[in-house]
Amino acid sequence: NQIVICHPNTFTDRHRDRLHEIACRALMRPLSIAATKHIRLISESDAVAYYHCAQRMKEDPRSGSERILVFDFGAGTLDVSIINVEWNDTPYYPKTVVEGRLGLPLAGNYIDELLARLVHSLLRDRHVLRDDSLEYGHPVVSAKPVGSVSLHRRAVYNLWRAIKQAKHEWDGQRPFKVRGGEALSPEWVGTQREGNMPPLEESD
Repeated sequence: NQIVICHPNTFTDRHRDRLHEIACRALMRPLSIAATKHIRLISESDAVAYYHCAQRMKEDPRSGSERILVFDFGAGTLDVSIINVEWNDTPYYPKTVVEGRLGLPLAGNYIDELLARLVHSLLRDRHVLRDDSLEYGHPVVSAKPVGSVSLHRRAVYNLWRAIKQAKHEWDGQRPFKVRGGEALSPEWVGTQREGNMPPLEESD
């Protein structure tokens, strides 16, 4: 039995050693793995490249060489790998060489924060909330909660949910719209689930 575990490109040797140690301790006995060498680690973007090569080999065998750029834009990290592939015209896995690898701790969560700060700046503009019945009661960017801590956390959580949904629905053509709030309530509510996401800290 063998196990392959993926990790972000931002992992250092120490991170990988620690992950391997934890995986061996947790998995070897329950899964009857004979030796630690049978639990292997691989970067996430490398894994995507290898999967691409395996699928291409099955569906469209080819010869020659090719350089592949793979990027994995997740929630917490951006992982990039550059792979040189020597294809075979026979059904064997091609020779692959990793020419470069990069990991950045900036990804989807950072984009969500930027959008939240943009929405916050717009909602503070009196020209945006022209209707007196609308109030931005629980700002998503705040040094401390306003009023009830529970309500403020829920409002921030639901605004974040609304921004995330708008991001996923946006097609790049229509205006970017964030929908939230409820009648007779100053906070943003998109669900009754209690949020645990604190307000963003104020910054210049």
